[in-house]
This record gives sequence, structure tokens and C-alpha cells, in this order.
Amino acid sequence: MWEKLPARLKVTEEQLLLDGKRQIASHHRCREAGVDPGLHRLPDVWEGEQLEQLLSRHENLITVARPLFMRLHQLLSDQSSVFILTDAHARIIELYAASEILYRLSQREVRPGASLQEEICGTNAMALALRYREPVIIRGKQHFARLFEDWCCIAAPVVGSAREPVACLDLSMSHEARLGEVLPLVCMLAERLFPGESHDGATRHAPFLISPKPPKLSLGPTFTARERESLTLLCAGKSTKEIAQATALSPDTVKSHLKRIYAKLEVHTRVEAVRRCAAIARQCDIDCQLDQPI
Repeated sequence: MWEKLPARLKVTEEQLLLDGKRQIASHHRCREAGVDPGLHRLPDVWEGEQLEQLLSRHENLITVARPLFMRLHQLLSDQSSVFILTDAHARIIELYAASEILYRLSQREVRPGASLQEEICGTNAMALALRYREPVIIRGKQHFARLFEDWCCIAAPVVGSAREPVACLDLSMSHEARLGEVLPLVCMLAERLFPGESHDGATRHAPFLISPKPPKLSLGPTFTARERESLTLLCAGKSTKEIAQATALSPDTVKSHLKRIYAKLEVHTRVEAVRRCAAIARQCDIDCQLDQPI
């Protein structure tokens, strides 16, 4: 997957930001549907058996998504960020955030079972990503309802084997967020969340970006947890200083980790390290699962 990252970076935040024409059309639909602009709680939330059946139907997808959200959230600079996963009808099936953020969201009924359909709660990135079947970015007051005004959001549809949306992934951050920095991450995660089928018809889960329970592989060197974390950030294009900030380590400690990583990979530069990881990933037929030996 790392060799695809530069291509992703060519798609800028401005290109995916909700344009004026679509915003006007969405706001018109919201008014026609009678959505309250002052909405401060989600009005349509499934409970009990309905919720259990919803989550049961999407158990495989949730199982793939949950550990990813937990691990990647730790690496985000904005700890108020929220990962949200909906089904194909924009109903929340999973979300992950810091505990205090989850509590605040629950006070507004933003939780599993809640509907984010446009006609229910107004203009939002997930509803539009599913509508247009492409990634969408919405900032602050582009939303119709007050509920979402403090957030800027990136949403991308999760496409199934029939090339139809089966779910939608969203990363919501504070209104000051620099969304272009995490845009490639959201798009690539959405591509890998769908559990496809192998040639024999058996379910094949999409590979984790960072695997919580990795299988054992004999190919390539092994890394410590700290080395894997540093290597993940290195492959994401982070500088030594940025890796130090993300991992709460000193720059000198990060340099020591990178030195050992280069030695294990038998390379001398970060570019060579990324290429080496990509080459091993192709050999293993995985997408650089950095929580396992590579």
C-alpha cells in the first residue's frame, strides 16, 4: 500500500471539499425534509433488538474496523478526533474516540444505532459520500444542522465486491484540523475495510494496516513494538521530529530506533526503508502489516 500513497497525496483537500453547488442542493433537500437547523441531538436511534440485529449483520466489518480505529487513533495529533463507521444506509455501527469525547457524543445521541441520513439530521459527510459514491470533505458551517458545526469531516464509502457501497468510513476532527494530512489515510482505510471473498468463496478479511493479532511469518526481520511504531510513522512520511512527538519519545531515541530498523532491513535511507517494506509486503501478499514480522 505504501507505493500508492504518493498518488493519494495528489488528491487535495480542496478537490474533495464540498462545493457550493452540492452544498446548496443538500441544504435544499434538508429544508424540504423538514430538518431542524438548530438540531443538537440525533433524533433517530435504534435500541434493543433492532440495534443488536444491526450490529450482528455487520459483525465481520466491525471486527476488522475496531482494532484499526483503536491503534490509529493513538497516532493522530488531534486526540478529539472520532472514527465513525456506518452501514450503507448511514446508520452508525461503530465509532471510536477518547472516552471523554465518546461521553459528549453520547449526550447528543451520536452512538451505534443512530441514523446519519441527510433527511434525518441534515448535511453531513457520510450521507453525501454514500450519495455520490466518492470521498467527501465537509467543514464547519457547511453542515446544515448546528449539531455538526464544530466538526470538519472526511468520509469515504467502503465499496463491496459488487462495486456498491456496503458501508461508510468517517474521520471527524476539530474545526481547525488540517484534513489534507489525513486524507490519504481515510481513503486507503476505506478501501481495505470490506471483507471480500477468495476464489473458493471463503470470507477473506481485508488486511489490517496495523494488525492487532498478527499471524507468524518467517520472511524478513522482526521488530520491537517501538520499532514497529516508528516504522509505521516513517512509512507515513513523518519526520524524525514528528515521530518523536507522536510516540512521546526524544528525537535521539527515535534516531536510535531508525538506525536499528535500517540495519534490520539492510538499507541506509528512509526512502530505501519504505521501498523495502513495500517489496516484502508484495512478497507476503499483504499490505505491510507492521505489527507482525516483515
